[in-house]
Amino acid sequence: MIAIADSGTATATGILLDTFQPVEAIAIPLPPLRNNDTAVATLILRNIDAQARTVRVRLLTSGGTLLDPPEQTITIPASTTVNASWRLQTQADVSIVGLRYEVIDSIPLPPIEYAVPVVRDERIATSSQTRLVSDPLELTIPDGDTEIAVAPNARSALADQAQRLLQSPTPTADMLAAALIIGHELQRTAPTATDAERWQAAVESIPGQLRALRNPDGGWGWWPNQPSDPFITAFVLEAIARIDNPSNQTNPLSDPGILYLRRTRTTATPDLQAYIDYVLSLHGVTDGSAGLTDPPGPTGRAFSALHRTQDRSTLLAQFWSTAGGGLPWAGAEGMPSSALAVSASVVQALSSDRPTDPRLTTWRTALLRRWDIDGWPTPYEAARVALALGDTLKNDNAGVRVWYNNDLLTTTSPNDVARWQVRGGVVRIEPLRGPALIAIRSQKIERSPIEDLRVRLSYRPSSIPLAVNQPVQIEVLLLVRTSLIRCDVTVPLPAGLTPVRVGNLAEFSYVQIDRERRRVRLSGVNLPPGVYRFTVTAQSTTAGRFYIPPILIATPGSGLPLLVEQSVDQVLDIEQ
Repeated sequence: MIAIADSGTATATGILLDTFQPVEAIAIPLPPLRNNDTAVATLILRNIDAQARTVRVRLLTSGGTLLDPPEQTITIPASTTVNASWRLQTQADVSIVGLRYEVIDSIPLPPIEYAVPVVRDERIATSSQTRLVSDPLELTIPDGDTEIAVAPNARSALADQAQRLLQSPTPTADMLAAALIIGHELQRTAPTATDAERWQAAVESIPGQLRALRNPDGGWGWWPNQPSDPFITAFVLEAIARIDNPSNQTNPLSDPGILYLRRTRTTATPDLQAYIDYVLSLHGVTDGSAGLTDPPGPTGRAFSALHRTQDRSTLLAQFWSTAGGGLPWAGAEGMPSSALAVSASVVQALSSDRPTDPRLTTWRTALLRRWDIDGWPTPYEAARVALALGDTLKNDNAGVRVWYNNDLLTTTSPNDVARWQVRGGVVRIEPLRGPALIAIRSQKIERSPIEDLRVRLSYRPSSIPLAVNQPVQIEVLLLVRTSLIRCDVTVPLPAGLTPVRVGNLAEFSYVQIDRERRRVRLSGVNLPPGVYRFTVTAQSTTAGRFYIPPILIATPGSGLPLLVEQSVDQVLDIEQ
């Protein structure tokens, strides 16, 4: 038998149960494969008899295609081990490949059966558009994999985002802060007492989780057990202020963070200083806002206006006079600089100045179109959108109906976001009682150049041909032409490799080596322009021909699209 983990991965080999059999069989488990991978399935045969034995071995499969004859006749010398091997290719659009080994001897052996998962890499939406639809709309979907997400209204989109953040198995401080802010806004604007109680219960455990993530210096970092960061600490304290009473009373959760921000404020950028001053004002602390050393950009101006009420009209006059119908505001130092993050902050400030100005509706609509429904941007950006929408969430009780090729797919409630994977055809969306949000994402990889970001991925085997149990060096060269508040690098490995270690790289201090999923993730913050190099060392574990997945470079909060780059080599060959 084969031991199978909860993930569906074979974790131990199977052996013949009857030790009195003259021939024993052991199947070497295969790793999770990708579509069109070719792996060598191996059955180890051991003859414990004092004379040679000839046996027939057979491999039967479902979900896979054998490239060798399924049955072999093998003579095993006395007290010797011999391998029987088959080349096995996964079939398209299967999730599991079933294997059944049979050994036919004068005394038949029990068959060995197990399943090999066929994994799909994370969906890469390289082409995306979001629409806010008030009237029925028909869309012709091109051939190829396409994801359609439909939110009946902005409230349901925010609720979906908050639930995703709350359900994360390893939440970070910024994820918890965003969930707390969004949950508080949904609770504050809830149409019913039941809905308000639901969101109050949903976020009540967050303060305890944030306390567990706090560092000894009082601040919070981007990831657990990482150095404190002024921006992340300010974001967490902004969220805590939603549940705190802003007074001079001591609060054991927020007070250490406030002291940390007061110590680090003077070394922050002008934009971040303005944000810190705004956050401190939410906790009743105003001694740090005597003025900025440099004139702030749109981010700093917006946050200054939110807490410096006496200067609000002057600070916001430039926005009222120059704003158009899109999202014209972007740029920040020391914190997210994307048009979505900055414009949401500006809209929040403008709504505090003139809450009934009709132009706010246009800008909020632009925010929803850029936000992409279900929070594909950062948690911080989603939280800023929730604060920018404000009281408009109170009347968000619209619904939507969706047809695909004239078949009604579903009738969603105001609290649901529905998602479908389609290939071609016609989709019809009918909003009910208000505008609906529709996001359409193509899965086709389109290598549009990103001027501020370049990456090169190279595989360097220790020998050619590469054999099992040999090291492979995976080299990554990253060229950054603009300052990045954060950069996340994901290196998925071919099925025949297992990651071992990552070369030291001070700028990317957060490293995750996931041997089960065979991938490496690295993250760095506050990266200046420059060239960054690092090496992943892997070990070859399975013979076959395996697809080399592309490297993924995400820069949350920058506004840059996801960078997807294929290795120079498309496949990796490993011999037995």
